[in-house]
Amino acid sequence: MDNKMLTLASVLALSLALAGCNGGGSGSGTESTATASGDNSGSSSGGTTGTSTDGTGTGGSTSAGSGSTSSGSGTSGGSGSVSGSDPGNSGSSSGGSSSSGGSSSSGSGNTASGNSADCFNVNLYATGTVVEMVEKTVSSSGQLTSTSKNTVKGTATFNGQSVMDIYSEVTATGSAPSKSTQDNYFTIDNANMIEYYHGSVINVTEPAVAAGTTTLTLTPPMEDRFELGANQSSTQSYKIKTDASVMGIPYSQTSDHERTKRFVGIETVTVPAGTFKACRYEESLKTTAVGTTATESSTHWVALGSGLEVKSVAGDSTSELQSAKINGSAVTGQ
Repeated sequence: MDNKMLTLASVLALSLALAGCNGGGSGSGTESTATASGDNSGSSSGGTTGTSTDGTGTGGSTSAGSGSTSSGSGTSGGSGSVSGSDPGNSGSSSGGSSSSGGSSSSGSGNTASGNSADCFNVNLYATGTVVEMVEKTVSSSGQLTSTSKNTVKGTATFNGQSVMDIYSEVTATGSAPSKSTQDNYFTIDNANMIEYYHGSVINVTEPAVAAGTTTLTLTPPMEDRFELGANQSSTQSYKIKTDASVMGIPYSQTSDHERTKRFVGIETVTVPAGTFKACRYEESLKTTAVGTTATESSTHWVALGSGLEVKSVAGDSTSELQSAKINGSAVTGQ
């Protein structure tokens, strides 16, 4: 859901990222990924992305792995399929699942191992689930500690579709303090382990200069796939429509995005919250807005079992999980 949490990894990370961005600082997303857009271009993923009114944000990272198999391509609004090769082998295989929005997936054989399905926690999407997270972000612009409480409220209607509403309350302290609430909208394909992020409604209450409401609408919804094998990747094109009102001043913009997310494999990562076995994802996000195109890179680690993002790196910005609870139970390392 990260905020990702698009596992709750996306919704969670997304709420924390948007807290930093709307406060005027830089933010980092989760796995997943979710995306946001502000007055300028700049976005990130994790599954979580966000941009602020000063144009800062975090993005995705490297492109799909190389090898003997070829990668498919997708166009916005079209259909895509998953294909790739088994880890450690040179032969290629094709998957039967498909999705809309110009997505495609590819992979190459090497010694990496694991499957991203291990980081898909379906329980995070159950109505009534509460995830509490504390994350610290350090960058050249300063330090930011974000605290979020994320509650799965149940079904809602957004952009004419029936979706799941994950409500986030976020407080950020440090170099760019802020307070906000967010309704983040998702649908989940449990059978194929695909999460779709449709958009968010973000209400910033502090600081006063940034107070206002922003609505993000993604067309088609941004997808996070959890059926990828090691070194397989998924690419998707989509648009983000941003409608905002800050201090009573309306604003609207549509930006184009192309996102490639590669599952590198499972590795061990240590953060203040503990030592975790985690799925490592590398992302590359190309954003075109107001006639300007920029490509950003990021790396994300999502813990096995809990499905929460525990670390992300984008440029000189590093975010690490300090602590987390799911329905009151502490999330600890393996």
